[in-house]
Order: sequence, then structure tokens, then C-alpha cells
Amino acid sequence: MSYAISDHEFKSRIAAFTKENPQPTKIRKANGLHDQEPCSRIRLVPFDQIKLGTEARYLVKGIIPRDGLIVAWGPPKCGKSFWIFDLAMHVALGWQYRDRRVQEGAVVYCAFEGQTGIQARVEAFRQTFPIETDQPVPFYLQPVTLDLVAQHADLIAAIKQQDDTPVLVVLDTLNRSLRGSENDAKDMAAYIAAADSIREAFSCAVIIVHHCGVDGTRPRGSTALSGAVDAQLAVRRDASDAIIVEVEFQFSILHGAGPGGLTTERWYDMARNEGLGVNLKADLYDNREALRSKGIVREYGDRWNVR
Repeated sequence: MSYAISDHEFKSRIAAFTKENPQPTKIRKANGLHDQEPCSRIRLVPFDQIKLGTEARYLVKGIIPRDGLIVAWGPPKCGKSFWIFDLAMHVALGWQYRDRRVQEGAVVYCAFEGQTGIQARVEAFRQTFPIETDQPVPFYLQPVTLDLVAQHADLIAAIKQQDDTPVLVVLDTLNRSLRGSENDAKDMAAYIAAADSIREAFSCAVIIVHHCGVDGTRPRGSTALSGAVDAQLAVRRDASDAIIVEVEFQFSILHGAGPGGLTTERWYDMARNEGLGVNLKADLYDNREALRSKGIVREYGDRWNVR
């Protein structure tokens, strides 16, 4: 059986079918056509809808930003992992950390160097700080060594299987989760991108535990790491064997100021508002000079900005 249909009716039927059965967007690449769904993450926000967020800016006041990449570095056996685990437990339990406000939430601790050491730390914490709660502590251990660049999506998927969305993910250490070279800028950039994917997936803080270089003055390997993180913490032991943590820099203050930078006094005022150098002005001076000596910030005229 055959039948005739007008050109107008034919086009009308095609239009109706297309509306009811939308096709994936075709994106032309160098190697041909590929089907891809429209990207739902891309959106344009009108100017009058851009508002300053009301959420807390810090996970641990003045030390760990609420959402960002952080590197904690230091020489072997300086207590990096011990200190970070202690801080992470305070976050999971919602306890103040050395009189600093803490935003409570779930923690995922990736012990890439194995679980034996952290098992001892967990037991020591239980004995030192009795946990008086009937609820499960929202702390999750991931004890398997991973190639973070290749397997970060698997890690994200495993975290999503839990009921708790983490506010903090710890990667301990960079060396045991990087299959490339710490000295290669491309390998380090790929690692940073993988860590940032974790941060973005959960809008959380990601702490990368790392070793120091030969001279002990900065994190080991490519400077791409220091250039990408939002906070850098130097960990060491003093003569009495106490663990000392120095907040070397948090880029957010100067980054937010833009190319115009900030005067010294304005920078100090904003730093104090974030809990830095509240007790001693010398701390702000020392931090500033540490940033200058590393070439991270510069002073031009009477203003400071990020290089």
C-alpha cells in the first residue's frame, strides 16, 4: 500500500518527532563526530543574583579553609600524619581544635602508606580522648594504595556510596599516590587536577600530605603544587619534640583583592579577621616575609599582591 504526503506535512511530523525525542548534541572533534549530552554544569548567573555566600569560610578557623586544596608538608617523622589525623578527628566529632572553631562533618582519610600506623593512632586517640556518643563517628578510612590520577573517579564513587558527604578528605601521602614524578610539572599538574576533582565533587577541603625537599625549605618536587593550593602548612618538631605547625600562606585574602592588592595594614586587618596573628603582630610579619622569600607575593609601592 502506498500513500502520498505533502512536503509541509512531512516537515511538521519531523518537527513533532524531534520535540518528543530530543537527540544528543553533536560536537565535531578532530577525529570525527561524537555524541555528547548538553553540559548541565554550565550556567550563566545574572549580575544581580551574584551574592556573597553565607557559609563558613573555614573548616578549622584560621587553618583549614572550608573548600579548597591544602598541602601539609615537612620532613620524615616530623609528625605530619599524627597531627593531621588529630585535627581530622576533631572535625569528625565537631570538637574545637585548640580553641579554634570547627565545622563538624564527615572525614575520609586515605592512608596510602597502609593502615598499620593509623590503627595505632586511632587507638591512642580513643584512650586519650574518650568519645562519649551513641552515634557512629563519621570517620572513614581508605587504606589501599592508589594511583590517584588514574583512580580518583573510583575513589569519588566509593565515597558517594556512604551516607555522609565529607567535609574533609585527606590524601596521605602524595608520594604513595602519584605514579609519575614529583619533579615533573605535568605529572604534578595531573595530580592536582585529580585532587581538585575530589574537592569539587563534595565541595570540601582536601589535605595533601607531602614531604619536604632536600634543603627542607619547601615542599618537595615541582612548584606547581604550591602555586595551586589554597593553603600551605609547614610541620616540624622543635627541640622539645613538640609538633609545630606554621600557616605559611592562605592565598584567598590576596587573591580576592585582585591586581590592585592590599596595603600592609589592610592585609593584616583582614588576616586578623580570619584568626591569623591575633595574639602577636610578629606572626603576621613573619608569615609575610616567608611568602616574600619564596617569591609567592610581592610589594609594589605601598601594596601587596600575589605574583
